Amino acid sequence: MTDQATDLRQKINSLPEWKILLGLCSFFFTWRLIALEFFEKSGDAVWKWSFLRYFHETGVWYPLLPDHHQGRWAQNLPVLGFMEIFGAQPWVYYILPVLTGFGVSLLCYWLAGRLSDRFSAVLAFLTPMFFVYVVNESNQLLPMLPAAFWVLVATALCFKYFDTEKHLGLFFLAGLALGFSWGCKVTSAYWCVGFGLFFLFTDVPGRILFRLGKIRVGWDVILLTLGFFTVFIPETLLLNHFFGVEGGRLSMLFTVHLDGQPMQEALPSLLEYLLSFRLPLSFQGKGINFLPKTIFFLTGIPVMLLWLKRRKDSLPHQFFVYTFFTAFLLHSYVIVGIDPLRYPERPLGRYFITLILFAIIAMVTGWPELTAFLKSKIGGGKLYTVLTRSWVTLCFLFLIGHPINETFFHNNNLSRIVRAEKSMRVVKDGDLPVLAVLHNDHQTFEERDTDQKMARLWLAFWGPSGKIPQFFTQTPLFLVHDSGGNAYNNLWGGTIPAPGEKRKCAVVSELEIRIAEMQF
Repeated sequence: MTDQATDLRQKINSLPEWKILLGLCSFFFTWRLIALEFFEKSGDAVWKWSFLRYFHETGVWYPLLPDHHQGRWAQNLPVLGFMEIFGAQPWVYYILPVLTGFGVSLLCYWLAGRLSDRFSAVLAFLTPMFFVYVVNESNQLLPMLPAAFWVLVATALCFKYFDTEKHLGLFFLAGLALGFSWGCKVTSAYWCVGFGLFFLFTDVPGRILFRLGKIRVGWDVILLTLGFFTVFIPETLLLNHFFGVEGGRLSMLFTVHLDGQPMQEALPSLLEYLLSFRLPLSFQGKGINFLPKTIFFLTGIPVMLLWLKRRKDSLPHQFFVYTFFTAFLLHSYVIVGIDPLRYPERPLGRYFITLILFAIIAMVTGWPELTAFLKSKIGGGKLYTVLTRSWVTLCFLFLIGHPINETFFHNNNLSRIVRAEKSMRVVKDGDLPVLAVLHNDHQTFEERDTDQKMARLWLAFWGPSGKIPQFFTQTPLFLVHDSGGNAYNNLWGGTIPAPGEKRKCAVVSELEIRIAEMQF
């Protein structure tokens, strides 16, 4: 098996790069077409589309005082730009997520190729494509993958300088990229710290302006900082000028996540805080989400620890390791205590996508080094058994639990989107009432929340945009019952069906729409 893997590595390394990239790009877009899912009703993504669509179609910003989702300009402005070009058609929703996923895979390919070889680069391109968080983020308008994309861009620009030792302006561009990452997600600031500290404490080729002990200040760190603040300062000034937001996006974030929480409930013990390094590896959600993430970390981190000793003379490897561990520790210890006395919201696994992508790159590029190290410690036979069983288990869990199964077995794919679009054309042409299925008349909080999210989803993409503020302030309830006693909320279109009336209506549920004659 080892010989076969070696032969495959040699074959791929001998292929022309253009053939490799052509094959990978073709596979990527085929896979994305297969794995494209219906709009997620969870809230954040639908809300983002809603306020952008409302602004695009009415010219009015809602609400006047923006929330932190609206402050993510580096994601919102491209979506608004696509709306201006193509209109606020539902399919436009997918352009940025799909392109971002493609860019992330390309950057992983390039970085892995720089750290190792083309075989590793191919694995680095493919692995994120099947990772559950990346699959979801490249289907929906969520901020973590765009933030990761810009961090990878900044990393690639620094690698480019390490290769050429020319063009200091690359550091300014890297700073801009970090600024754009910040414009998607404020926790990208952790990567800015990692980049800055590396250049302050590492002798990088280039002009050094002065030293303070072990600290070196050169044009690299100055241009990197200048690039970031070229984004940060105008952002803060413009938020204050147009919306009266003092303190920039951090103040917007604190207002949402920290206000109103009782301090006593959020105080961690000293031991809990010291053990916060476990946070990115902690169990969250389904096993299919947790296990791959943990394997990537538990494989990638040992590889990077090996690089600290074995790749001391390689600036790219040292830079990669230094920035990863800085960001890892900051994510662990700062995300649980931006305000030391209170927790913000519970961090979710998808918040660590950038860290996971770095771990994936380290895993696929450093796998031969790691296996050689383990072989020297535990022996070839045991190593083969452990690795084989681990990978078989991982593949099995991927097969039974991967969200692509929902796409295949529950028909949650492109065909569902096409059917919904066709049905909504019929609704518009016939001015049909759109009825949302309700759980029952006397709902629990969870059921009311689900029904409200479902109503907002359908309105956001197909309903009259003028109703968006009303639905996202307090979703109205226009209750109707069919002859069987089933409850519906009349969302929009036509007149509300009256008791005893027979009407042609569109009935929407979480993932489906059907048009039928109904007796009320």
